[in-house]
Amino acid sequence: MRGLFSGSWCLLTLTCYYRHERRRADAVHDVEVKRFAFNRWKKVHNRILVCRSTFVGSRSNRIRIQALERRADRQIARQEDVLVRAVVRVWKAHQHGRLLERVHNSRVLRHTWEAWKKRLRQQKELEGLVASL
Repeated sequence: MRGLFSGSWCLLTLTCYYRHERRRADAVHDVEVKRFAFNRWKKVHNRILVCRSTFVGSRSNRIRIQALERRADRQIARQEDVLVRAVVRVWKAHQHGRLLERVHNSRVLRHTWEAWKKRLRQQKELEGLVASL
């Protein structure tokens, strides 16, 4: 009797366990199906809202956007003008620096050449004195 009861009890507990697991799996599956359906509905609904908001008031939106674009174009033109002026200023300063460097180099070369010619003259004078002795 005891063996029959324990076998039935095991069968009953296994049946309850599997029934519980099946219900849990079904609940999880139901939640996943609901989540999938809700996400799909949300995507479609968002597309509909976007389309509706695009077509409703499109003229006023277009006018407002065109005004903003004109303002943006003017601002960009101003910024480009400022940028061009700054680049030209930097370029002019660079060119001025190069000119100053060339002038400095030519002056140094001229002074060096004059010193060299003076030394040659002095050497010739010394040679002349030596030759006269």
